Amino acid sequence: MEKGTAARIERLKKNGIRLTVQREVILNALLAKSSEHPSAEDLYEEARQKCPGIGRATVYRTLRLFHRLGLVRRLQLMDGSFRYEINGDPHAHFICLGCGRVFELEASPVVELSPSQRQGFQIIGASLKLFGFCPQCCAQGQKVPFFDPPGAQVVAEQGMNKGISGC
Repeated sequence: MEKGTAARIERLKKNGIRLTVQREVILNALLAKSSEHPSAEDLYEEARQKCPGIGRATVYRTLRLFHRLGLVRRLQLMDGSFRYEINGDPHAHFICLGCGRVFELEASPVVELSPSQRQGFQIIGASLKLFGFCPQCCAQGQKVPFFDPPGAQVVAEQGMNKGISGC
């Protein structure tokens, strides 16, 4: 059993969820690759190495279950796809608009509010995603035609040659 697995297995059991071989394989794949922010497809490929008969649908269903139980965080990228990580300490993410890689930022600008600052709000979490270009994409002169944060519609007119470049 991989490091960190026991507490997560206990959370499954407390919620009446049976630990199947497939769920344990997916959990261990997440623990092994969490810092890489794998996609469901990445986790499927990783899980197949340990459990060749596992299906794609099983991986997707398990990720939804783990997300619902708070075991994993989902990060939505600009193209609407998701990346996953084990739910741990809050931190910010930098998402490269050129290559799509996700980087964890160790010094998180997420600020804790004192009870008096909350003014009746019950804060249950925070997420900060920064978008731009990683050093490799900057060196290649990467650009995007238009930027709108995930959750909003990304609009790019056909034939638009000029884009946003922060490099």
